Amino acid sequence: MTKYRLNHDVVVNGAVELVNERGAQALSLAELAARFHVRTPSLYNHVQSLDGLRRDLSLVGLRTLSEQLQAACTGLAGRDALKALAAAYRTFAQSNPGLYPFTLRPASANDEELRSAGAQLTRFFQSALRGYKLQGDEATQAMHAVRSALHGFVALEGSGSLREGSDAGDADASYSALVELLDQGMARWGKQNERA
Repeated sequence: MTKYRLNHDVVVNGAVELVNERGAQALSLAELAARFHVRTPSLYNHVQSLDGLRRDLSLVGLRTLSEQLQAACTGLAGRDALKALAAAYRTFAQSNPGLYPFTLRPASANDEELRSAGAQLTRFFQSALRGYKLQGDEATQAMHAVRSALHGFVALEGSGSLREGSDAGDADASYSALVELLDQGMARWGKQNERA
């Protein structure tokens, strides 16, 4: 039997592995304690509560996703940045099927650390879309549209809804088509603003 030297990071990383293997709904302190071969009360030395652990997973998810988007998009603009952003977003969701849902949980008003991590992710989306020359409310609306579209696709894909009557190649082609539609729409929107 493996002996674990538990601390906060070890427990959170174990929770990440648990949810990625078994789904976000499988998260419980009892399941996590069994994973570490300890009694459930022992975990309270390292995490505040189950809800606190969920919050920690949200923080890990947002920071990891932001890091991956930054690595993918740095130095790119316009269409290239959008394609890189979309690819990195989908890869994160596919590689972290249990952690991904935690990136969607809203932060409480007094959790500055989690709110900051969410704002950082928003800034990466805004930066990747800057090449479309949309300003103000339109830039915000475009960012919301892109994130909603990408989330919708990866959520359907993660649930298995896209597998019926198709294969992985079909899903790849469909995702590329979605990104193409987003690119064309934002490019047209930006050009209309330039002519106005």
